Amino acid sequence: MKRILFVVALLSIQHAVLAGGWPQEEGSGYYKLGIQIVKGDQYYTETMKIPVATLEDNTLFFYGEYGLTNNITVFTYLPFYRSLKLSETENTSQTPGENTGISDGDIGVRIGLWQGSGAALAGVLALGVPLGDDKVESGLRTGYGVWSEYAGLEYGYSLYPIPGWISASMGVNIRGGSYGNEIRYGLDAGYRPLDDVIVMLKVAGIQPLRDGDNSFQPGELTGLYPNNQRYLSYGLEVGYALTESFTLSVGAASGTLVQNALSALAYTAGLSVSH
Repeated sequence: MKRILFVVALLSIQHAVLAGGWPQEEGSGYYKLGIQIVKGDQYYTETMKIPVATLEDNTLFFYGEYGLTNNITVFTYLPFYRSLKLSETENTSQTPGENTGISDGDIGVRIGLWQGSGAALAGVLALGVPLGDDKVESGLRTGYGVWSEYAGLEYGYSLYPIPGWISASMGVNIRGGSYGNEIRYGLDAGYRPLDDVIVMLKVAGIQPLRDGDNSFQPGELTGLYPNNQRYLSYGLEVGYALTESFTLSVGAASGTLVQNALSALAYTAGLSVSH
C-alpha cells in the first residue's frame, strides 16, 4: 500500500475544511495546539519508489481562527517548531544531518457567501508566509523560500437529525519562484456517536499544474517542499471532548497517487479550545 508524508504546508487548509462553509460567529474562536510525527525511509519519485535515508520529521504547530463578524473569519497556521533528522544509511548517497526551526506558515480569511437550510458556502483567501529555512545543503528544508497565494471555495452540509456533517473544499495555490502552481482539494465527513466523541474521515490532495520549471526539484529526496508534488491522502481523526470548550484529538493518515513525496504514515495529536 502506498503511504505518504502528510504535507505540513497543507495543514491550515485542512483545518479550514473542518469548518466547512460556516464562518465563526462574531467574537467566537477556535484554537489548536498540536504535534505531527512522521518517519520514513522510502520515497516516491515521478515514476517509482526508491529507498532513501530514514527521515524523522516532528512538528509542533498552532492553528487558530476568530470571527471578526458573522461572515468574516480570520485564521492562521504556525508550525513554530520543526525537528528534522536524516539518519545515516549504506544504501543511499544522502548526507546525514539535522535541522530545527520554524516552518512556513499561513494567514487567511474565510468569507461567508451563502447559507441555506443546513448548508453553507464560503470563499477562502490565504497567504503562505516563507518563515522556514530553504538554504540548508542537506535538503532538510523547513520552508519553500517563496510566498504563495491560495484562493478557494468551501462547502458544508449538516446531516441533521443525524449528528454528523460533510464538508468539501477546492482551490488553486499560486507559488512564486521556479515552483509550479497546484490545485488543492479536501473532503471531510464527521459523526458524533456519543455526546463527547467525534469521529472524522479526512481526505486531502494536491494536483500539480506543472507550469513552473519542471527541472527544479529541491529537497534531496526528502519530500520536504518539493516541486510538482502530487498525492491523495486519507485519514481518520478521533476527538474527545474533555469539557464544553476543550477537545483532545488523535489521528493518522496514509495516501495514494504519490509523486515526489516520502512514503510514511503521519500521526497527529492536539488539544483544541473553542469559545
